[in-house]
Amino acid sequence: MKIIFRKEMKYMKVIENLNVTCDELFKVMMESFAMDYKNATKKDIKIEDIKAGLSYKKKTRGRFGFGSTLSVEILELEVNRKYVVKFTTKIEESIASYEMMPKGKKGCMITYTEDFTSDVEDGKKIRRNDEDKAKMRLRKMFKEVEKNIIKNRGKEEQ
Repeated sequence: MKIIFRKEMKYMKVIENLNVTCDELFKVMMESFAMDYKNATKKDIKIEDIKAGLSYKKKTRGRFGFGSTLSVEILELEVNRKYVVKFTTKIEESIASYEMMPKGKKGCMITYTEDFTSDVEDGKKIRRNDEDKAKMRLRKMFKEVEKNIIKNRGKEEQ
């Protein structure tokens, strides 16, 4: 007999101030979503067609080394302000929220929150990355995105 427990937790929150505008950051996020969508569905999508309710499925390498299906759905989307996406597998669900607020003329404060829910079988906890390490990786990712945006400013017009 399998006993399934449902456990919900607020997984993490990260706030980062970046030296890029919210529209620059949002554009990169939507380009990334469009690329992931194309890789999963083999269909192109225009940035302006990305809206709340849009969803797709993709195959991933699961935590235990075998394939898993991941459902991705945009729950909320406010241009240059907010992007909320839900990731669902058979055993877990994660809702990631990116909220952006302008800081001065060329700055943006991004607040990332993640709510995580997982099924736990027979009392065995599903292992998650240590929260501090995950926060560090997120901060590093935000800084890399910032660096790339700054590096590529003006190149689109050329």
